[in-house]
Amino acid sequence: MDHLEQENCELKEEYSRPSAFDELNPGLALATSRYDQLNLIEEKRLTAMCHGQSYQQRMKKAFDKKVKPRVFREGDLVLKKVLSFVPDSRGKWTPNYEGPYVVKRAFSGGALMLTTMDGEDFTRPVNSDAVKRYFA
Repeated sequence: MDHLEQENCELKEEYSRPSAFDELNPGLALATSRYDQLNLIEEKRLTAMCHGQSYQQRMKKAFDKKVKPRVFREGDLVLKKVLSFVPDSRGKWTPNYEGPYVVKRAFSGGALMLTTMDGEDFTRPVNSDAVKRYFA
């Protein structure tokens, strides 16, 4: 199909002759065409929403496949992340973790009660996301 035939096809699609019924009731034809357009918009919106949800489910499944649960038990040695915002003179050479500490108690929600190697207890629990296992 050459360029002129494409233009003719596009023009034929855009132009539609009104019927005798449309000439007698122009308001009704306009209302029905508007109603059809609104239904089409709603259908496209629902299709897009379903597509978005299925995409999110696929991404969650792919992410969860790679996640390894970290389980800490009493007596494990861990390093605690330094969460200090105080500037240090060492700059980028400041250590990121401190420890090692011993897990005194592990709660089901991921909180850990830690003690130092000397036996001093921490007053507050630490989130398991802020620690990593220490292999000695």
